[in-house]
Amino acid sequence: MKQSLLAAGLALSAMMSLSGEEAGRNTGVGVDMNYALEMERAGRTWNVEGKKADVFETMAKAGCDRFRVRLWVGDEGVNGLNEALETARRAQAAGMKPLLTIFLSDQWADFVKQPRPAVWKDLETEALLREVEAYTERVARRFADAGIMVDAYEIGNEIDFGICGVFEEEWPKRVSLDYMRTAIWPKMAGILSAAQRGVRKVAPEARFVLHLTQWENAEFCVEFWKLMIAQGVAVDFAGLSYFPTAATAIGHRSLAYLRGQVGAIHEALKRPVVICETGYPVEAWFGGQFADWNKSVPGYPQDESGQQRWLADLVKLTRDSDHLAAIYYWSPEWAGSEIWSAFALFDPQGKARPALASLSGNGSDVSPVQPATVVVNPPSVESMQVFFGNLHSHTSYSDGKGTPEQAFSHARDVAKLDFLAVTEHNHLLGGNVSSSETKTALYKGPPASAMRPTADRFTVPGKFIAIAGQEYSSMSKGNHVNLLDLPEVITLKNGEFDELLPWLDANRDSSGNPPIMQLNHPALGSPFPPFPALRWRDFGRDDFGSEGEWVKRMGAASSLIEVLNGEPPAGSTDRRAPQVMENYYVRFLQLGFHLAPTGNQDNHQENWGTATEVRAAILSEQLTKPALLAALRARHTYATEDRNLKVIARIGGRLMGEVIRSQQSPGPQALELRIHDEDEPDADYTVEVIRGRIGGPLAGVAASHRFKGNTPTGASVSLGMVDFSLTGTFLFLRITQSSKSGDDRVWTAPVWWEAGNE
Repeated sequence: MKQSLLAAGLALSAMMSLSGEEAGRNTGVGVDMNYALEMERAGRTWNVEGKKADVFETMAKAGCDRFRVRLWVGDEGVNGLNEALETARRAQAAGMKPLLTIFLSDQWADFVKQPRPAVWKDLETEALLREVEAYTERVARRFADAGIMVDAYEIGNEIDFGICGVFEEEWPKRVSLDYMRTAIWPKMAGILSAAQRGVRKVAPEARFVLHLTQWENAEFCVEFWKLMIAQGVAVDFAGLSYFPTAATAIGHRSLAYLRGQVGAIHEALKRPVVICETGYPVEAWFGGQFADWNKSVPGYPQDESGQQRWLADLVKLTRDSDHLAAIYYWSPEWAGSEIWSAFALFDPQGKARPALASLSGNGSDVSPVQPATVVVNPPSVESMQVFFGNLHSHTSYSDGKGTPEQAFSHARDVAKLDFLAVTEHNHLLGGNVSSSETKTALYKGPPASAMRPTADRFTVPGKFIAIAGQEYSSMSKGNHVNLLDLPEVITLKNGEFDELLPWLDANRDSSGNPPIMQLNHPALGSPFPPFPALRWRDFGRDDFGSEGEWVKRMGAASSLIEVLNGEPPAGSTDRRAPQVMENYYVRFLQLGFHLAPTGNQDNHQENWGTATEVRAAILSEQLTKPALLAALRARHTYATEDRNLKVIARIGGRLMGEVIRSQQSPGPQALELRIHDEDEPDADYTVEVIRGRIGGPLAGVAASHRFKGNTPTGASVSLGMVDFSLTGTFLFLRITQSSKSGDDRVWTAPVWWEAGNE
């Protein structure tokens, strides 16, 4: 009986393969839906057109003929062998062919980690290879005995940098082809070969997928697959993960770019390509570990209509391509909120989203980019200048290195910044004590080396502005805020934001106003913040009795929020900030905060201003401390990944950062933009207008524009009209500069319309 089942399975597999040599329908469209059984056990239901539906049958009816099964080492538990068999059985019964992904791990393994299963942890190489071969033989036999006709076998998951405990941790080594060819990939080849030998003891004609993540780097992938082939590893299909909204380069997010990468891979290998994982979000602002996978794809808004059109076009591309064998949409069945909800094909209540119908692949048309015209600016805008600096840095006076004198000197003379704020920690990093880390003697004197006297000494109007500040609170007590130009050391208890506000009112800055507050590295609403206690405590969310009172009082006291933060890891050559927090910026705007974005380096080394190219940009007519403080208080700032990209944007004649208060809707308003980069005068620009509403639905891209090069001197680019028809509407710009040196982004402050009187 076993032999007859196996023979039948192999015969069917030959007829129904990823290569497209299939009797009957071949859509090349599949899903990775391995949470389905767990969700069913938890009482989850799915709804299509108002009726409860079997999610496996639903996917098959929608147009899927393939199913990627996830298998971890071990028989029991989620993703164990017994669950994988039942998942594959349900998929096959619905009419979908299983692609079996054998992780060779007993937990998640991907491009971030490739842990060895605990049962093989202490095995030497030869013993490990024997165990791997025996394991995959047993797996293949269990599937054959169960009557599961495996279409193809994927050995490992996202194995660019390792598999089964053989893994390169260091990024510089990972991206070195010479290093990977000699140190890592040959070891992997032995494990992969052993796994394939085991499968072929049961299924001699089995076909194999090797799956990588770096779809943007065809050269790296081709070199990997070529080495595996040379080592005798079967590579019948070149597998890729493809998530365009995770791509840093805007030019890499289009389906045309994917088509080019697939073509290059096929030309080099003469093998078809399989997209093992893919997805597209219905919103741009979501928390969790994938929060940065929210970058826009031109032509496809991040909403349900954009997801529907993008998936339809990807399916159509798959059908039309001679080189793309199949795609698998990752976790379309995801239940509930957070983590993957934005990418699922069902909403958190289980209702099918429109993109479910796109699995049949009808395609769509992309709206053309709106043209730009040039308008002359009035003289008042011509007098506005852009100054670049850093509003978050440390020295040895708290937990950094060097002294304030060294910091200001380095920022001025080496980094060529216009301003620097040194913001020493006020509370110990442990966060559970009230003692102040910032010492009065080191902050305000009498020593000449104290921070405030040093800042005063380095401040030269028109040349360089040095600002003394403090970073209040600790992560575990509600995150950090920066306070600028403080006259005294804060001696309050740690994390008591309701007590901080009256203290600031009583201890005003040099302009006579309560000191400017910046919300640092926000984590509001994140299901996985760096410190779990932050989830409901960020910036005193737990200190004001109600969320409404918190928004009212902290919103009135704060002007800035970090969108970019941090130094790169040691040894990194990346000139970007390691933390990009655009999603939290938007969340605070939707709560009702009036905030402008900044980009800061949070220096803890002697690299003030030179750690990255990231800058906080301030729009001001003069480079003086009073003028900069006034501009920060008025929210005339933007965050930029380019060290000298000058941007001045106006909506309805209002600079970004302003609030339009009127009883009547201002209606459509003209959007004008000046942009200049002396280093990259021929750069291409994509300008996305992000529109949201206080207390309203999630913000999204309202319009997108493209143009090339610096705007003419004394003129702006007119980007048409933007609508302010609903009270509480806010609009800001996300600008991507593309040039031969790569892509850089800018986030501007919003313009708001709120009911009231000017």
